[in-house]
Amino acid sequence: MSNALKVTGKSILFNICIIYSETTHLWGVKIADMWRTGGDIVKNLNQNPEVTYNNWYGSLNQLIGKESYAGNRHWNDPDNLIIGFPYVGASTSSNWQTFVLAQGCSVG
Repeated sequence: MSNALKVTGKSILFNICIIYSETTHLWGVKIADMWRTGGDIVKNLNQNPEVTYNNWYGSLNQLIGKESYAGNRHWNDPDNLIIGFPYVGASTSSNWQTFVLAQGCSVG
């Protein structure tokens, strides 16, 4: 997929996800622009979905020690952005504010 996207000549962000992998950052930089650094922030998706401070904080802690792998066109993805997820209960306004904030933070 990485090679197929490159030959298009278009600027396409390619994100890879190997859930719960602790080493994606070691090889992901060679084939992708962005890679997941840990598991999902939303737990129990099929039963009683929950997003808690512990889930969020734990996801951010998985970035520790991986800072040097991120840089120009390469980003660690801690899976901390939730927009439009029906069980979170956020308003449309809150979803837009989160999206706008994330856009401002991700420009590199």
